Amino acid sequence: MAVGFVGVIAFGMQMVVPVLPVLMDGLRDLVALRDGVFLRRLPWIGAIVLAGNVLRNSLLVALEARPQGLAAALHEGIGLVALALVCAAVVAVMTRGARHEARR
Repeated sequence: MAVGFVGVIAFGMQMVVPVLPVLMDGLRDLVALRDGVFLRRLPWIGAIVLAGNVLRNSLLVALEARPQGLAAALHEGIGLVALALVCAAVVAVMTRGARHEARR
C-alpha cells in the first residue's frame, strides 16, 4: 500500500514539475518580488503543493474504500476544491508583503 501511495505522489509531481517554472516565473512577475525574496518563499510553495496532494489523495482513498465507493462528480469536485485551496495558499504566501518587499 505504501508503494502505491508513493507512486501516486510521484505521478502528481510529474504532472506539476514541468509546468512549475513557467507558473512560478509568471507569479514572480505578478507580485514583483526581488529574486532573493522569491527564492526564500519558493520552498514553502513545494511544501504547500505536496501537502495539498497528500491530503487530497488521502481523502479520496478513504472515500473510495467505502463499500458504496465515490461518485465520479464528487471525486472531481474534491480535486477541484483541493486545487483551489492550494492555489489560494500559494498566492497568499507569494503576495504576503509583496509591495513592501518590492520597494527595497
